[in-house]
Amino acid sequence: MKLIFTILFFSISYLGFATNITINDTTATKGEIIDVPIYISNIDEFEYEDGTNTFLIEIEYNALMLDMKAIVTTNSILEGANATFVNQLNSNDFRTSKLDISFEYELAPLDEGILCYIQFEVLAGPDERAAVNLMQFSLNQTVVFTGFDSGIITIPEPVQEVDKSYISDFYPNPFNLFAQAKIEFTKPTRVKFSTYNIGGSNMLSNFCYEDCLERHFRLTDSEGKTYDGSELLMPGEYKLELRNENSSLAAGAYLLVIQTDFKILKQRFMVMK
Repeated sequence: MKLIFTILFFSISYLGFATNITINDTTATKGEIIDVPIYISNIDEFEYEDGTNTFLIEIEYNALMLDMKAIVTTNSILEGANATFVNQLNSNDFRTSKLDISFEYELAPLDEGILCYIQFEVLAGPDERAAVNLMQFSLNQTVVFTGFDSGIITIPEPVQEVDKSYISDFYPNPFNLFAQAKIEFTKPTRVKFSTYNIGGSNMLSNFCYEDCLERHFRLTDSEGKTYDGSELLMPGEYKLELRNENSSLAAGAYLLVIQTDFKILKQRFMVMK
């Protein structure tokens, strides 16, 4: 699961003061906490007012997909500066929540580089796209921007890994009293076994109930350990023995269904008398 920030860019001017502010592309996965850098560049000279100069960046973002955690100033222009933020979730429309970043800066001119980082946690929300919009930039409560472009975050669904678990043919097949097959699980899983005749009637109880396993199946791993059906099975090869010593299965064709946490395995076998 990757997410992509498109470039955010706008120019601002105030009394000969002009600059660019940019958020570059980045990638992340759902559940990951990321520090997104805000860059500032192309700064013109300008006159500071006497005393403290306060800058404010106003941002609108999709809080359904992004959980705003903090403003990080380590290894940035604002390291050591007085930087604060106000996060305003919009309960009527979380996709238009607000984030205000304010900082005081007394040096002249303002340095170029990474201004600070916005720390987000990427959420497993309903959207595949989310916007992070630079809405306004101001100096000492005076708006100084002339325009901006919105940023679109693309959050694609992850590529599902194919589960390659399988069951081999039973041997011998047909059989009378005994047959066996090989099963390989590629992920940790729990299992339920059922057997159906050609007509679809359920001939055996679920794998882990009553005496189904005791009477009809024996499941062992490569070291010969026997499993009773209640355990979490680890990846690896297993041997499945199908026994009919008591002739409880009538002659005919059957379908074995193995339900795992990830897929359904099926195999046919035939009982003869």
